Amino acid sequence: MSKPNHDKSISIAKGIGITLMVIGHTSCPDGLKNWLLSFHMPLFFFISGYLFNVKHLDNFKIYLINKVRGYYVPFVKWSLIFLLLHNVLAYLNINNYNYSLNIYFDRILRAFTLRGSETLLGGYWFLIEMLLVSIMVYWPIRAVHKYAKPDWSRNLCLIFAVLVCLLATYFLGHTRVLFKIRNVTWIACAFFFAGHLYKNLTFRPGTILSATLCISSIMASQLLGWNFWIDSYGLTVFHMTGFALVIIIGILGFSSKISELRIGQVFDFIGMNTLVILTFHMLSFKVVSLYIIYRDSLPIEQLSDFPVIRNNNTFDWILYSIAGVVLPIIVSIALKNIKEKYILKSFYRIKSTILSVLQ
Repeated sequence: MSKPNHDKSISIAKGIGITLMVIGHTSCPDGLKNWLLSFHMPLFFFISGYLFNVKHLDNFKIYLINKVRGYYVPFVKWSLIFLLLHNVLAYLNINNYNYSLNIYFDRILRAFTLRGSETLLGGYWFLIEMLLVSIMVYWPIRAVHKYAKPDWSRNLCLIFAVLVCLLATYFLGHTRVLFKIRNVTWIACAFFFAGHLYKNLTFRPGTILSATLCISSIMASQLLGWNFWIDSYGLTVFHMTGFALVIIIGILGFSSKISELRIGQVFDFIGMNTLVILTFHMLSFKVVSLYIIYRDSLPIEQLSDFPVIRNNNTFDWILYSIAGVVLPIIVSIALKNIKEKYILKSFYRIKSTILSVLQ
């Protein structure tokens, strides 16, 4: 069953995005990788802007607490868990080397200060950027909704905000501002504002336009050799943003059209498990790597190859992609069932026993 206020088309788009992220971390063909790297992370910042709820504009404290719970707490929690298991994973040849006590202390400090996570949590840079972006966009969006009353004026303000962020990226390049604000942060803010603008618009692409946008972007990427990434700077920032927005709008339109189909239900389910996949997909890759080591009689030390074992097999990236999406969800479901059936049952049994004794 869907959750209350669950926007299935947006969840499907998230499912498509996280699947493409997993594929991008495998040894997929370069042409495919160049295409999907140009938009799959901007897609998530765009969706975050689309999902921004204006009711939060009345209380920044509650808004900030929610963002800390949603981004900072998972980042620190899983960084510390993976850090605790680092030497165990190194013993199993999943990590390259052991950590000394000094490195452990340094890594713990890095986790709490958002300066980096474990290698197997490589995608966690997104949580850092999402926390920064959520704070940076709050006040401009609040001002827009407070002072720009007509819809057209709000839309113009949001377009202006997108341009300001892109110009900041262009002029500042990789220069860091304050804590960790850099070119990726400015670009992410631009897509956040764009997503919030898109929600205010009545335009939605139909099936033919959605398919045309996606297919034409693939053809352009392959024929012109475009290789964009969210870490762009200079004039490439504007090229990447325009290219990514075309694909994102196409994907959102496509997602709404398949929402009632079986494939839409699959991506909807995947979209509701994005954090689980983000956290465990690289660790799940190791299952496939173990199989390849057995199949090709490779040394066990190659299990530490990151993120995947690169060989001459054309189709291993498909196995990695399936494992990176499916295994985290299976583990998540299993742990949830164990928690509900055993841990919570035991807790309530102990609680009722204590209460009966006290009475």
